[in-house]
Amino acid sequence: MAFIAETPPARAQGELKQAYAMVERSVAGATNTHLIRALSASPAAMQRLVRRWELTMWVGDVPRAERELAASLTSRLLGCSY
Repeated sequence: MAFIAETPPARAQGELKQAYAMVERSVAGATNTHLIRALSASPAAMQRLVRRWELTMWVGDVPRAERELAASLTSRLLGCSY
């Protein structure tokens, strides 16, 4: 199993602190997930991931419940726990 060093939001500084703030504004509580904290080594990657979430899950005419269902089904089919 791989290990990725994480910097928690409480210890973040500079660009990482700004990235965590952007994540919290976009998806409240997301900074508590390992998926987000694993990206703490690359604040730019963290911000890109959250921006993709915004574009795919919160923008557009398709109801959010349908988007969540499609995302869950895709994750299940691909064997992804996220």
